[in-house]
Amino acid sequence: MHATTQKPYFEVPSCMIKNPSSRVPCHQAPTHPPKSSSPDNNHLEEAIPNPDSDASTANEEESNAMNDNQDAHDCAAMTHGYNYLTHAALGLGASHLSQNGNVNYNAQALQHRVTAINLINQQLADTSHKSIADRDALFAALMCIAAQSCLMPHGMTEYLVMSRGATLVSTAMMPEYHRSVFRTWTPDAHIDNIRDIITDQPKDMKMIEGFKSSALALETRCRTECEKIYCESMLKAISWLPTSSVEAWKEFVTLFMIPSYLGTETFQSFVDPSNHVGQLLIIHMFLLDYIIGRSVLALSDEPKCPGRKNMVISWTEEVVDRLPEEYKEHGIWLKEFCRVLARQDARYLLSP
Repeated sequence: MHATTQKPYFEVPSCMIKNPSSRVPCHQAPTHPPKSSSPDNNHLEEAIPNPDSDASTANEEESNAMNDNQDAHDCAAMTHGYNYLTHAALGLGASHLSQNGNVNYNAQALQHRVTAINLINQQLADTSHKSIADRDALFAALMCIAAQSCLMPHGMTEYLVMSRGATLVSTAMMPEYHRSVFRTWTPDAHIDNIRDIITDQPKDMKMIEGFKSSALALETRCRTECEKIYCESMLKAISWLPTSSVEAWKEFVTLFMIPSYLGTETFQSFVDPSNHVGQLLIIHMFLLDYIIGRSVLALSDEPKCPGRKNMVISWTEEVVDRLPEEYKEHGIWLKEFCRVLARQDARYLLSP
């Protein structure tokens, strides 16, 4: 019998390995997952797309990193005894400092990221004897890597891949989720928590209508069921915003979770860079995060560091610049909004 080499669960895109200093710019199932969702939780490696791959700063900045991301603080507290989680947390920290401080740790951030992903793949190869703490550590590591993706050039697709991976770990590998330290990380619990922090802010109706018009124009381009479901959820969220901040945020949670519950082939097609409709839908989602955030969170809840916002703006420019001529019209409002967003604060909906 010939030994077979198991395909790794997660891989790092070659563009990140070749270009670590390129220009800078968890969940459980949703309450009503899309009908087209059908991930095979028993075959985690088949549910994750595999892109082509090649194989001390100021204490204030470190404090800001933790204050801006409580999830990162919780994950960091778990790192003892788990090398993959240690590397994932260090990678996230290095990327955070590189984007928000006067330092450049991009090479170190990428090195920790690649090491963490390789170690995670080793752990996922055999999950039969994993304790609850082991599974929590894997979930935490994937969330760190997902959050780091939001601070990396070309990281938009990686963010969705790793967020989806964390979701599949939580559903396929954590049957006793009620005993997990992440047991409150469900859409329903999230909604309960946000009710306590929502404070209706002045609504920028011009911006809301601009986003809605852009999404409606894009809706006519949607062909697959996945694209239609995604766009419909996005339109529901923005339509709720003028009258109900809670309902808008609830719908955004559903929108955020949709990619995690698509079948593997559907997901790969949706995030494919050559799928211009998919790319436009995804970047609309990231921008909607900031539109709703400014409408429902007090200015006192603004992240102290704008690195994530700046990277989302960079991703938007990258997506729009790659559009073929027949899709250029869909990038006009996006670029206009990004010019406004660049001058605004960085409030968003506390997504990873």
